Amino acid sequence: MKKKMTLALAACVLVLSACGVPQGDYDALLAERDALAARLAQLEEQQQPVRTTVGGTFSATVRGLMPDYGLDDTTPRVAVVTLFQLPPFTLPVGELAQELTVGETYVFTVTSPGDVEVDPARYQAGSLPVEEAVACYNLRAVAARPAEEGERGMVPANLAFDFVYQPEEPAPQPDPATPPEKTGEAAPVPADQLPGEVQSDLAWFREQEEKANPTGLEYRYLYLTGPDGEPVANVTCFTEGNWTEYLAEGGSKINGLSRNSGLVPFYLYEDSPADLYLVNTQTDGYPFTHQKVALTQPVLESLGKGEVLPVTWEGQTPREMEESGIQMVSVTVRDQDGTPLPDKLVVFREAMAYTPGDGIPDAAFREPAVTPAARRADGVIPTMGQSGSNEQRYTDQNGVARFPVERVFGKEPEGRWNLSVQSSFSNPYTEKTVTVEVGTDGPWEFEVALNTGDEAQM
Repeated sequence: MKKKMTLALAACVLVLSACGVPQGDYDALLAERDALAARLAQLEEQQQPVRTTVGGTFSATVRGLMPDYGLDDTTPRVAVVTLFQLPPFTLPVGELAQELTVGETYVFTVTSPGDVEVDPARYQAGSLPVEEAVACYNLRAVAARPAEEGERGMVPANLAFDFVYQPEEPAPQPDPATPPEKTGEAAPVPADQLPGEVQSDLAWFREQEEKANPTGLEYRYLYLTGPDGEPVANVTCFTEGNWTEYLAEGGSKINGLSRNSGLVPFYLYEDSPADLYLVNTQTDGYPFTHQKVALTQPVLESLGKGEVLPVTWEGQTPREMEESGIQMVSVTVRDQDGTPLPDKLVVFREAMAYTPGDGIPDAAFREPAVTPAARRADGVIPTMGQSGSNEQRYTDQNGVARFPVERVFGKEPEGRWNLSVQSSFSNPYTEKTVTVEVGTDGPWEFEVALNTGDEAQM
């Protein structure tokens, strides 16, 4: 429109100059033409994108860590974070992922990888929301530190333009001549120094392992107690890779589960230094309470000689979570006389129905993997599915195992599920499998009676 007006004025100038217009009017018309041309140039310049950097700091809580699947599917490089009382979004954190703990709040510093093009109007506004900036300008976290008390949700959640990142000066390194400060971490102890109940449980488990372990993997043992010295049951043990998969995809691979005695039998695929993650998954969502246990070479060597590593669980226990008001599924396991059976491993998996003749070998249905009671009248054999939940819990002294509803059945709890009872984590043979129908409104309470004929034959 402006360009048309300028051309029109220029045409008028030519016409008027040819018609003998007074010089003063002619000069005024030229001045107006030049002013309009300058304004047009200014408007065109204002429409050009502004090249700038984007960045700043904000506080957010880490809800999960996952790989950047464009690079690989195992190494955590992306954090799922939430601002104060806002929905989650993903933030690329790269190597910083190794320094982050799920459930903790950090002050992140982010910046664009270089100059980016920004709409002039947005640039004039001076700042923009964090979630929008991260998504639009490919921002990356370049620094993170634990948030202090006054920074939890109070740091403005807006980023600025023309941001220049200034790394903090590294902390002074201690004098190499000064011996390192002791961390206070417990060292492995001989099994005969453990409480009598734990020694008995360890002896029983080792017997089960020798009889029923089909993988040939050797188990190592932790002894998990709270600060008060009481054993902590149903804390799940993961290697770093399995923990990352569980966070990203709800993976079903776990490396161990603490028993009522506090004993945590676990296995490693490689007998080399690694980090174990002890996780309380007794929750209906993020965050998970967890802590890391470093298995150094000296520790592994001691565990390989039969010693046990004591670990103090510092977080909220599964039992405390069960009493916090979360909607729970309960499974009671009894013997044929109705006596509650503690220390039975209960596993939920989504049922997958196969009919003989589907190409599945008959051996897949042999006893005791599927008990006669699990066969339906129509000939369909519900077998242990490989998809869906794979949550596992030991029954307590009352024979009851509890699971968060959402953790087992998802947000829409409906369908057929297999409920399996095993004698232990290392024993893959089921003592009994029953199929249960679950509706959106429950029921959430189940009972399994183990009869004499249900005991698994090795």
